[in-house]
Amino acid sequence: VLSHYVDKTQDMSMRGARSSRSILGLDDGNDADPYRRSMSHSEQLLEQDNDRSVNLLERKVDTIVKISKDIESQVRISNSLLDGLDGEMNTAQSLLAGTMRRLGRLTESGGSRHMLYMVLFMVFIFLLIYFVVTRGSRTVVAP
Repeated sequence: VLSHYVDKTQDMSMRGARSSRSILGLDDGNDADPYRRSMSHSEQLLEQDNDRSVNLLERKVDTIVKISKDIESQVRISNSLLDGLDGEMNTAQSLLAGTMRRLGRLTESGGSRHMLYMVLFMVFIFLLIYFVVTRGSRTVVAP
């Protein structure tokens, strides 16, 4: 009976010590229960897995941010090039319109000689292109 009383007293003092340690935040009580210890280990593994996933996600987000910034700079460069091309096309269009206007005045002026020169010039250019193209196709290297 006395040994039973001593065991019970020691057990109660251990519980009291454990509860006072857990109240003070020094002991989480996991060492007493193997199930809780394994849960804590599982929670740690899950936490580590979550940390790895968060780090991977952060790297992917950083990569996407860099790609989007590169796309933005390329779009700005392309827009500036397109604006320059638009200006050049407007200049060429105005030059062509001026040339067509002068050509229209020339044909309306009644000078048939100018029309003859223009037709002869067009025939000459056509024949020149024809001979250049046919000359290039005739010069085939013999085997």
